[in-house]
Amino acid sequence: CNIAWRWMRGAYIDMRYGKMLARVPSASASERYSNMPMNYYVLRAIFDQIAITPDDVLVDVGCGDGRVLNFWLSRYQNRLIGIEIDAATAASAIRRYRHRLHVKIIHGDAAQEAARSGGTVFLLYNPFGKRTMDRFEQSLRSQRCTIVYYNYSHLDVFENGRWQIQQVEKLVPHYCQYRVAFINPL
Repeated sequence: CNIAWRWMRGAYIDMRYGKMLARVPSASASERYSNMPMNYYVLRAIFDQIAITPDDVLVDVGCGDGRVLNFWLSRYQNRLIGIEIDAATAASAIRRYRHRLHVKIIHGDAAQEAARSGGTVFLLYNPFGKRTMDRFEQSLRSQRCTIVYYNYSHLDVFENGRWQIQQVEKLVPHYCQYRVAFINPL
């Protein structure tokens, strides 16, 4: 069955790279919208559309338990950063990835930490309310980076003449439809 195969493949990646099955993170962060882990098939479909170079620094904004980090570890050798505001979740991820020298977990506010991270590719999975998204956009205005905004709710914060936005809606064959915006500075 395709569903069982997808689950087993996801469980394999979770265990191999993150040493645990991805779980739904706590909803303690006040502005967190989506707390479901991303699906690996959707991640693959999204990241097949952009060229990741060996020099790119990939940042998962709102990394939770590290499901996106696991996916990136299965594909890339790049420096990886996860930013997580929830202290307990961040501490767990720090312990789990401590032996992976090219992975760093930062406990903090993404709008403050994003610009300091040195990231060149940021993944947002609908993680914030409008006010935080405004702060996040402002923190990255002077950066040369790509923002991958999955399941976006506040795309309008990037519609200010500073960013080029490419919206994509696709169907992962036999699975689900998704929408993503690829955002680059002008």
